[in-house]
Amino acid sequence: MDARRPFGFACATLLVVLVPVLLLCSSTSVTAETEEDYCMNVILDFSPCVSFVAGFQPYVIDACCVNLLYLNRLAERDNGPRMICECIKDYSNYSDLPYNATRIQQLFPICEIHNKFPISDSMDCSK
Repeated sequence: MDARRPFGFACATLLVVLVPVLLLCSSTSVTAETEEDYCMNVILDFSPCVSFVAGFQPYVIDACCVNLLYLNRLAERDNGPRMICECIKDYSNYSDLPYNATRIQQLFPICEIHNKFPISDSMDCSK
């Protein structure tokens, strides 16, 4: 059975993800507006993957895979992998969503792409 589903299944996911993102952005003190914008974009790009990674749905939606390709391109820039990881880590900590280690490992193979930025259940962004 294909573990990917069309984008239409993501509406509830987007609501679960978007509200904490907006709260995070409004409460986080950031030294530069560009860092805040950067993290907001990373979180919005990663948001279609959250329901799968957190264990709320049994499949990865197509929008998740498309956005992971974009995040991989973003990771090719200076400090890209670390910054993407830090944004996702901060969001995970703030939203208190449990990221399942097994699902994180399954995410990139399901999407059939290579992971160019660190993401794990421990979220060690130095690796």
